[in-house]
Amino acid sequence: MSEVNFQVQCEFNTVKARDEIAGLLNKFDAVYQKEPALLTWLNTLGIEEEALEIFQNCYVGDVTTEGKNSLQFNIVGGVTSGFHCWEILTDVLEETATMIVSFGLNEQVGEYVVAISENGHQTATYETGAGGECDEEIYAAADSEEKFIICKRLYEEDKLEMPEEFSEDDEYDDDFDDDDFEEIEDEDEEFIDDDDEERRWR
Repeated sequence: MSEVNFQVQCEFNTVKARDEIAGLLNKFDAVYQKEPALLTWLNTLGIEEEALEIFQNCYVGDVTTEGKNSLQFNIVGGVTSGFHCWEILTDVLEETATMIVSFGLNEQVGEYVVAISENGHQTATYETGAGGECDEEIYAAADSEEKFIICKRLYEEDKLEMPEEFSEDDEYDDDFDDDDFEEIEDEDEEFIDDDDEERRWR
């Protein structure tokens, strides 16, 4: 089964804030697949009960603390559940982390996703294989111990930008609108011949 694997680095203003999150993430191993305990863990993080099935199909772990105020951890899961788990945890972490750098591999398509959140908001998202200018550097970063440093540098240089045609807001605007569908329906009606049953069903 194809998986998505996110490596996440978070930075905090204080060691206390960092250690509180590290402690909560470290408890996942003990509650994994144990429904009552997992529900309590989710509630502690402020995550709704509806997310239970998502977290039962993912792994959150490999938590390590670094320096004075940062930590790293991994999220592994099926493509759908893995992305949802990452999104939910990112929303939670944005409440206390000053910066979150996510480096994900989508095995289904063999491409990478890099996302940056700063001061409570996601400020950059980049996917390889869609025509952006950072693909080669991100492919190289995948096997590097400095992947987070590389991603931060690309972010600071304003290079983590997707091509304009892949913007979520504009992706379909130029392709379809209601008038297009009305025109197609009118054209179909012109070619229907009530006396010719074969042409009717083409």
